[in-house]
Amino acid sequence: MARGGITKEAVEQARNAILSRRESVSIDAIRIELGNTGSKTTIHRYLKELEEAEGKAQVTTSLSEELTFIIEKMSGRLQQEANEVIENERAQHHEALRERDERYEQLRQELLETQSHRDEIMTKLDQRAHESKALQANIDTQKLTIERLTTNEEAMLIRLADKEQLIASLEEKHSQSRSALEHYRNSVKAQREQELGRHDSQVQRLQLEIKELSQQSTARQLENAALQKQCAKLETQLEGTSEQLQKAETSLSAMTAVKLELETDNHASKQQITSVQERYQQATAEIKSLKTELGEQADKNVALISKVHSLKSAANTQKDIMDRWFLELKENGGNK
Repeated sequence: MARGGITKEAVEQARNAILSRRESVSIDAIRIELGNTGSKTTIHRYLKELEEAEGKAQVTTSLSEELTFIIEKMSGRLQQEANEVIENERAQHHEALRERDERYEQLRQELLETQSHRDEIMTKLDQRAHESKALQANIDTQKLTIERLTTNEEAMLIRLADKEQLIASLEEKHSQSRSALEHYRNSVKAQREQELGRHDSQVQRLQLEIKELSQQSTARQLENAALQKQCAKLETQLEGTSEQLQKAETSLSAMTAVKLELETDNHASKQQITSVQERYQQATAEIKSLKTELGEQADKNVALISKVHSLKSAANTQKDIMDRWFLELKENGGNK
């Protein structure tokens, strides 16, 4: 069945209209004449029926008319085929145009992406150029720094050699000072031992003298006590008789003389004891003075040792500082 109410009569009218305009009759031309409605199969079937009907009606027509009809029919078929070919070509052309447009759009997008990528690359190239310039400037600066550090390193090596010589000299002086100090300490120790021994001997001798004088003084005091007892006894006897008194006075005079002599001897003994005590005190004071001098000398020795250690510590500290500075210079030079 024909769609949209297409009938054989409508197809025939469209065919006649096309023929009246002396145009080629084709299925597409009839369909266009019908307003782009109807199935091509239906139109083809109706055209075939119309051609068969016209063929039966015109059996008796002349040869020229038959030829004209055949030519027109062939022309129509050719026109139809041509139209079909044109339609196919047009469809292919449209498809090619569509593909071309799609390809053009794709190429345009790719071109835009390529341009964007190129702009990015150019920007990166500019950045790399600036970075290269900055890097070159940095390299030049680093070269100058390396040259300056090399000069400083050479100067520091010279100063380090001087410092090492100074340290060696200080160590030699320290060794000499230590040897001199040890020698002085030994000599002072020996001298001190000798003086202490001598003073100990003097003290022992003075102690013995003091002991002997004390024993003599004790004996004199005992004798004096005995004489005093005798005097007391004689005085008691003199009280009894006057003769005995004279005798006693005579004896008393003698005893008084002896007493005076004993007192004189006792006084001399006391003076000797006092002299010995003074000598003992003087020896003790000398011992104390010597001990004080030894203490002061020991303090001086300690101060001298401390000063030597301080000089050695300062030299070692200076050497450590120079070693660390030299190592830092080497590390900085290696890193650069």
